Amino acid sequence: SCEDWAAFTIVIPDASDNCDTALDPASVDTTITEGSCPGQFTVLLSFAVQDAAGNVTSATQTIEVSDNLAPVFSDVPADVTLACGSPLPDELPLASDNCSNPVSISVLSVDSTAGDCPQDWTVIRTFSAEDACGNSVTAQQVVTIADTEAPLLENLPEDAQLACGE
Repeated sequence: SCEDWAAFTIVIPDASDNCDTALDPASVDTTITEGSCPGQFTVLLSFAVQDAAGNVTSATQTIEVSDNLAPVFSDVPADVTLACGSPLPDELPLASDNCSNPVSISVLSVDSTAGDCPQDWTVIRTFSAEDACGNSVTAQQVVTIADTEAPLLENLPEDAQLACGE
């Protein structure tokens, strides 16, 4: 997780000595190095303990925090069926990330496939969401274009009444 370093709890190691039973707790120095994106950083903890005779022992712990989780989509446009001649939808989904917001959302591709009739099509809109660390995820919306309306008859001749033989 890429939480703020202040949220972490430092665990102080235990110390013992063959001659000194009343050691002071180990001291801790903290060095934080920012990474290449908001969700990455390295923490170097330096521990030291000294006995009554002035002997010092030290050790370090390195904690690397990185953002390796992709964003999560929400409100992806629902699949839809439209009458031919209707414009394609243009709404984008929403996405959020555990480390870096806002998330970059784009239409990665719009691919279409002909249907059984000349006016029938299937269009697949593929969306991409990418966070500041380069983690990405995709989602799709399927738009079906269908000829669902019957043709119209226009300029119909008026009704007429005719006598036999006319």
